[in-house]
Amino acid sequence: MSYLNLDNYLLKDLNKLLSTIASSERDLKAKQATNIIQMHLDSENSTRFVDDNDIGIFKPKELWDTICGYYTAKSMENGATLMRTLVTYNFATSTSTTINDFRSLFKMFVEVTKHKFEKKTIEGLMVY
Repeated sequence: MSYLNLDNYLLKDLNKLLSTIASSERDLKAKQATNIIQMHLDSENSTRFVDDNDIGIFKPKELWDTICGYYTAKSMENGATLMRTLVTYNFATSTSTTINDFRSLFKMFVEVTKHKFEKKTIEGLMVY
């Protein structure tokens, strides 16, 4: 992004760039910045961060903030929420769906709570 001089489109709101840049140039660079971000997302993250309704909307700062917020939210509060979700997990009728959902939830729990809980606590939750 720095190479293409698009940093401001990730750091500042588009409305704040209006006074310094012509509207057509601003829209073109916003589209370029958004497309670069979207091109670097794998299929899972692309569906997670970009809705089908948002394909023609170019707001690179909002997209960037959403991605950063998703990956930086490794707090104890999020760990406690995931732990509560795992403890109160409702098992579905399909065994494979249940196992896959539980594994992905537990993997997320381990990632979020890395170095925050003792190993025995995590093992106890898995057994529970």
